[in-house]
Amino acid sequence: MKLAISTLLILLMATMICSSVRATVTPQSLLQELRELVLNVDDRVFKGYVITYTHQQKNALARKIDATIGLYDLTEHEEAADKLQDDISPKLTNPWNDDGTPSKRARSWLYLYPYDSPEWRAVTSFAAQCQEIIESILTPNG
Repeated sequence: MKLAISTLLILLMATMICSSVRATVTPQSLLQELRELVLNVDDRVFKGYVITYTHQQKNALARKIDATIGLYDLTEHEEAADKLQDDISPKLTNPWNDDGTPSKRARSWLYLYPYDSPEWRAVTSFAAQCQEIIESILTPNG
């Protein structure tokens, strides 16, 4: 009986800790996570890899993300969401459609590798991670 109560207390405390951690997630912290993801991904994910300007693309995205964090800090939430949705998100969109055809999304900065190649999988995975973070910011209760 004593063991069951202590186990229950441990589970309750773990739930409370997880809830408090989840409560501290902010658009700024998610944007920081996105920034780190962009800066640390393999250069070959970006179009600039072919002509050696990936670092410029990564730095430009990092600056855009920093500016968006600044807008959230200033409580300019609508403007920040617009920048994220209209400027940052399209650049981090998968350049392939689900059916295996190249997307018409010319604004994507991600490299269009041959469909189903290992490189394609890396780009697709990176794009999905980015879009998941972006969606969690734009639809916080969704």
